[in-house]
Amino acid sequence: MRSPGALRNRRRAGRPVGALAVAAALCLTCLPQLGAIDFHPDLRSLRERHPDDPRPRVIVFGSQSCGWCRKLAADTLASPLVEAIADQCLWLKVDVDEQEALAAQYGVRGLPHIVIADANGHVMAERPGYLPAAEFVTFLTEALQNPAPTAARLHELLAQVASTGDLAQRRTAVRDLLDQIARVDATGRDQAIAAMEQLDAGGWAEFVPYLSHPRLSMRAAAHGLLMRGSPAALPFDPFASVEERAPQALAWSDWMTERGADVPSLELPPPPVESSEWTPDSTDRPPPPPLPIL
Repeated sequence: MRSPGALRNRRRAGRPVGALAVAAALCLTCLPQLGAIDFHPDLRSLRERHPDDPRPRVIVFGSQSCGWCRKLAADTLASPLVEAIADQCLWLKVDVDEQEALAAQYGVRGLPHIVIADANGHVMAERPGYLPAAEFVTFLTEALQNPAPTAARLHELLAQVASTGDLAQRRTAVRDLLDQIARVDATGRDQAIAAMEQLDAGGWAEFVPYLSHPRLSMRAAAHGLLMRGSPAALPFDPFASVEERAPQALAWSDWMTERGADVPSLELPPPPVESSEWTPDSTDRPPPPPLPIL
């Protein structure tokens, strides 16, 4: 049993604690509050409030049951680092359980999933998974400064690749398409593969010179499209040395020639560094994820 003296001492000891708690609460109310990101619940409300706003849209896909989505909301999206640049975009938070059609439209397969789209809804960049605040800021900044080609541009490139009219235009389209597919955050790979499947040997041959490109990502993209889009199943290792890659690229060229196609001789840029392997010092981008062979 506690003595009256002990109880008095406990009460006396508790007074400063209570006073400190009140003071701390008052101090917190005096601090300037960071402006939270203004999230829209759906596209309709966003369009109603910002009918002519040209700013890109940041679409955050998640769900109530997703732990990493809650962490993204609590730690990353509430970070002062993110809030400092939030005004550059309009923001939309999508619960995939409630808006399945929108999630399907953007090809969401895992959560959380972040899409940056232009005012017309075309994807500029996307990233699956959780991102800490600093990485999120880097991702958003790079997407705004160096956006991926829009869906309209992708369709234009695919049409030019399939065209047999202007050869110079077709070859420019092949180069630009590969440059798009070679991006780490590339979109449009499935559409490019579907378009490749409709070509003949003359169309596939336009991609063969890029097996010798000094950029690893361009070699990997060219081989991935050729493997998925043509019936040839020839080996090629984009990571190998120039000496090892040369006969492999030649085998692809011979395969096209045997089917009556002319493989163009293109003047490819010289490698800025020895780029048979990617290193952090190389100006080459890392290769895209390998395209599965069906």
